[in-house]
Amino acid sequence: MSNIKDVAAHAGVSFKTVARVINNEPLVRDRTREKVLRSIDVLKYRPNTSAKMMRNQKSGVYGVLMETNHSMAPAVSIIQEAQRYARTNNKLVITANVNKNDRALAIEQMLNLRVDGIIYATMYHQQVELPSELEGTPVVLANCFSADKAIPAIVPNEHQAAFELSQRLLNKGYQRIAFLNIHQDVIASSGRLSGYQDALAKHNIAFDHALLHYAEVESSKGVIQITDQILDTLFNASDPPDAIICGKDEIALDAYLYFAKKGIEVGKDIGIGSFDNMEIITKNMKPKLSTMELPHDKMGRLAMKYLLGSTLENNLHQVDWDFVEGHSF
Repeated sequence: MSNIKDVAAHAGVSFKTVARVINNEPLVRDRTREKVLRSIDVLKYRPNTSAKMMRNQKSGVYGVLMETNHSMAPAVSIIQEAQRYARTNNKLVITANVNKNDRALAIEQMLNLRVDGIIYATMYHQQVELPSELEGTPVVLANCFSADKAIPAIVPNEHQAAFELSQRLLNKGYQRIAFLNIHQDVIASSGRLSGYQDALAKHNIAFDHALLHYAEVESSKGVIQITDQILDTLFNASDPPDAIICGKDEIALDAYLYFAKKGIEVGKDIGIGSFDNMEIITKNMKPKLSTMELPHDKMGRLAMKYLLGSTLENNLHQVDWDFVEGHSF
């Protein structure tokens, strides 16, 4: 007599996916459902009561998969906050750092532990293709999104961050604000640019292409920062900027070092604002850097809340950043 594992092997899916088809749950693609039903017919499998009850048997265990090649990803607070929220609800979280080569094994191990759901996270805002092994498992994406709009995703609100930072500079009286953006192919880049442009428009300041530069470029050694070259260009011009928005804290650090060599005082002679609030970079910057903090902790908490039953306003949920005030403008 065939069992549920025989059906799973025949259909090429996990036994949990078979159980979800048996229980007529909605988280299974039509193509997969048809394949499983065909295997059930071929093997003449008859679901028993325990298989039908699987959907009601909660393990209280949840998984977080962080797609990264680094053991200490900048977005580690996604994991930490998900764990904190889970603990307050008497749930357990298991985590794994994965890359595209080893994630299938990590997913298999988590599914074997009967996790009730998985947070799939990345170290920077990007589009991902959800691993096929997760089909049929409750999943929410954090710091990333899928082309499949049916998959819930929680991402940073790049536009809001740049709009608010620009507004704060403009409200302080800065008029010629240069933007040293991150690499133009990074998803965050376009959202931040539009936020900067909208803030200028709100203050009736025309967008000046001469003030927009990309401080990260491709080279034979990979992506490099060219902050010094850009600042040379800007400050050798007849009408230099009175403030700089840096696309990330590493660029802001380069700017601090550049102005120190030139005898230009940050916060007094030039205003600087940034994104990320990477403490490992900002903690020794004098004066303290004013920067927008990536909402990694908020995304981790919202992702876990979603798996535990909360709803999102929409399947692509944008999370606002918080301003961390320093003395750089």
